[in-house]
Amino acid sequence: LGNLGFVAHSRGDFDEAERLHQNALAIDRDLGDRFGEGVSLGSLGKVAHSRGDFDEAERLHQESLVAIEGKLSSIRVASYWLWREGS
Repeated sequence: LGNLGFVAHSRGDFDEAERLHQNALAIDRDLGDRFGEGVSLGSLGKVAHSRGDFDEAERLHQESLVAIEGKLSSIRVASYWLWREGS
């Protein structure tokens, strides 16, 4: 679902991207997958950012970091997000 959310986001369909990422987040939470939860929250943060809702984007990205914290080294987390951003 997350990858489909990225496609929708790339097309500028932010409502569909949000719906897909919210569904992915619900699955991650049901499974207890904290890393997946962090990824989904970060994806929702990117959607909020693209909409110009910077406060919500910041909140979601902070929540994402809390979810991922302790799952990987901080270097791997930073590398993952840089890769996701295309840097």
